[in-house]
Amino acid sequence: SHAYANGLLTYSSDEPRALNVTAEDGQVVLLRNWYERVNLHVRPSCAAGGDMNATLAVAANVHTSGANSYDIDLGDKSGVPLYTDSNGKVHVEVRAHPGHGELLALEAEVLYNTSALTAL
Repeated sequence: SHAYANGLLTYSSDEPRALNVTAEDGQVVLLRNWYERVNLHVRPSCAAGGDMNATLAVAANVHTSGANSYDIDLGDKSGVPLYTDSNGKVHVEVRAHPGHGELLALEAEVLYNTSALTAL
């Protein structure tokens, strides 16, 4: 949580490990992917502002660093990475970007909490 605009506003993030608000300019820095939307808040810094605040839920989803990067991602390209369909099944998209190379085969091992998810 940081004061900004001459101390008139305070910005904060519910998950600063994923989305961090910088003190210098009030901008949000995306640090890492996160499994659910992260709430960003703006509130008046003084008590005279009362209960006024604004909240925005943002999906923290990091993109690859470009054509030269080799990257394997689990989860959706935008929004939250995993979603549940109308039957209660969780879908996981798998994407591989070989950079300038050629991807001939891919073997991925996905570890998960078996008490929370069941493989089908």
